[in-house]
Amino acid sequence: MSVQTSPSSIPLAKADQPIAAAKATADEFGVPFSIAVVDGGTHVLAVARQDDAAPAAIETSRVKARTSVLFGQAIKDLAAAVQPGAALFGIDADAATRDHEVARAARTAL
Repeated sequence: MSVQTSPSSIPLAKADQPIAAAKATADEFGVPFSIAVVDGGTHVLAVARQDDAAPAAIETSRVKARTSVLFGQAIKDLAAAVQPGAALFGIDADAATRDHEVARAARTAL
């Protein structure tokens, strides 16, 4: 399990870097993503929705980013907790790997 950390304060100019990195990784998958960057307090700093990404994905990306910060873990690492009967049932574990790679690219760019 990897522990995620998010700086308590990120300047807007720096928030563009993880957006760009996440978009590049999403392009490699050929799946349009919405990407949200939040700070350590889970406040939204930047959001981008790629062409053809579902409009609802904007909210989903914000919730995933916030959840990662609040649990201090990558969403992928929470997959076991989202299986039927588990504590966080309802999160799509099948998409966790793609989500993780896009989020990892964004985090690495910070």
